[in-house]
Amino acid sequence: MDADQLTPGRMPAKHRSALFLTPVALLVLAFAVRAIGLADQSLWYDEGYTVMFAQHDIPHLFTQTARLELNTPLHYILLHVWMIGSGSSAFATRLLSVFAGVVTVALAYALARHAGATSPGPGQWAMLLVAVWPVCASLSQEVRMYALLLCTSTLAVVQFVLCLRSPRRVNWLLWGLFNIIAFASHVLGALIFTAQAAVLAVWCLRRAPGRRSRAALLSLALTAIVMMAWTSYLVAQAGTYGTMYSSRLDYGTILLQSLAANLLPRLQPDALLIPAAFLCTGLIALITLARFVNRRPGVGISGLVVALSVVLIAAFCALTGKFAARYAATTAPLLAASAGMVLGSPAYRPAGAGTGNVLKKGSALAAVGLCLVGLALTHVDARYANEDFRGAAAYLHQQIAPDETILLVSGHFAPVFEYYYGADGWSPIPPDPVLNVRNTLDYDLAAPALNRALTGKHGTWLLLWQDDVIDPTGVVPTLLNRISNRLQPDMDVSDFYGLRLLHYRFDTPYEPLPATIPHMDSQVETSDATRGLSSLGCHQFRPPRSGDAMMELACFWQLKPGTTLPYDTQVSLRFTGQDSQQITQSDQMLAPVRGLPYLPFDKPITSFYFIPIPTDLAPGVYSVRAIPYTPAEQLSPQVVTQVKILP
Repeated sequence: MDADQLTPGRMPAKHRSALFLTPVALLVLAFAVRAIGLADQSLWYDEGYTVMFAQHDIPHLFTQTARLELNTPLHYILLHVWMIGSGSSAFATRLLSVFAGVVTVALAYALARHAGATSPGPGQWAMLLVAVWPVCASLSQEVRMYALLLCTSTLAVVQFVLCLRSPRRVNWLLWGLFNIIAFASHVLGALIFTAQAAVLAVWCLRRAPGRRSRAALLSLALTAIVMMAWTSYLVAQAGTYGTMYSSRLDYGTILLQSLAANLLPRLQPDALLIPAAFLCTGLIALITLARFVNRRPGVGISGLVVALSVVLIAAFCALTGKFAARYAATTAPLLAASAGMVLGSPAYRPAGAGTGNVLKKGSALAAVGLCLVGLALTHVDARYANEDFRGAAAYLHQQIAPDETILLVSGHFAPVFEYYYGADGWSPIPPDPVLNVRNTLDYDLAAPALNRALTGKHGTWLLLWQDDVIDPTGVVPTLLNRISNRLQPDMDVSDFYGLRLLHYRFDTPYEPLPATIPHMDSQVETSDATRGLSSLGCHQFRPPRSGDAMMELACFWQLKPGTTLPYDTQVSLRFTGQDSQQITQSDQMLAPVRGLPYLPFDKPITSFYFIPIPTDLAPGVYSVRAIPYTPAEQLSPQVVTQVKILP
């Protein structure tokens, strides 16, 4: 009998006894996979922000979700209500996502039923794969909204498959409602709705116009209006959004990553990116072809929705310049469930056994085995570990002295640090609650922040995360290095998984720096060889005394818009007397702490150089010529600055 003629209620009696126990057992398995070790890892940056943000009152969540995230507020509202009863511990807040993940596993069974399954096999295999699919399990162990998005978008597609089999008006209205709920979970729900709309357009063209088609189009139009209304509100908030991206991403690369993200949590390890993308493409093709091989249109429809959604999400990421594996993994449960339906469907050959069945069983076992290996890796492989904000906060509580403070760079991880450390004794630099690349640090931003945090202090701990984005030229370590003694080497990935912790002690209480770049009387000499570099000049903050062995000089360089120079660009510092005779020469990195940024940087780069001088040098006025160069060529401009040696 053609599967198109079957209804979900017509299940052979010999299979009914298995429908209660086996799905329940699979739900228990799904819960165990997601709940075991739920609080073992620290909350990561976005999770800490989510917990902090969800503590606001519900009206605030509507407006601030749009302003700070350009997103929809459903998850924050649910988490706000959830925490009233369960508290804000890592386990409690993540448990909401666990339940969303378990519901997604149940929806996999419903997808198989509505796709025309006449035996428990397709539904059970769909549930099993979604239960142990590494991406689905990983996202169900986070406080963020992605588990809810996976759940609600799967619900929308399940209803969509039902509508195509039973196109009643009430079904179409529920389909629209479920898509609005998915959109309310995350704006990416609109792209999955768009993929369904494309399939619906083909479905309507193949049918004679009628009442059922009109009901589908009416639901489509109402849903689109709701989504466009909220999107218009988001566009109006774009001017206040914290993050700005300067360029588009390569679509081919993003599409490859989007495919692989449906199989690999966080795209780790990177070496498997291309094989995972090809495997994902093959799965989508197999699922789509199942309509012709297995005569189950619902399986092909879900596969087509996955394929179109991946293409649309990749295009969205490429155009906005922002990509995260979690975005692309939105369709992972649909992919896993559809693959399970194919693997669990009855044999196609007239004979019950044979090569086809052996191949199918082998493929099914291999799929489950790969999922279990992937799950194990997410628990034991350090590349899947969250940044250990919890461990860093506990260590700092034990080690910090009463006359010290803590600096956070980048400041946008302050919410998760506050979650573990408390509200006092630290300062974020810059004080942004979300990543804001408009506030990449230069001297004019860093110096006032250090003055506020450190005045009167005898030391500081510097906790660094994503500082290559917010402090790409290392201005904060540069300013701290010049006035302190580093007491220990970096504590990095081996200690707190992706964080770096530096400790500085000051010989005297911290003295405030000038709040802005000081006036400079340097002579800036340009030539035709100028390439991508200019200079504001150099300045002597602390003249040395006769008998000192070292002199400090600050220089402020400027990369020209849209250009970069090699990170190891150097500067030759020529110390000369009043008779223009060179006394010493010191060649150093132009930006000593980190080198030049790998992306264009349009703010002044602060560099402090320590130049050796003779200890028997007489007091007086001297000069330093700074000559920038790369391994391939000498650059312009050259900067000549008068310096003093005090008695």
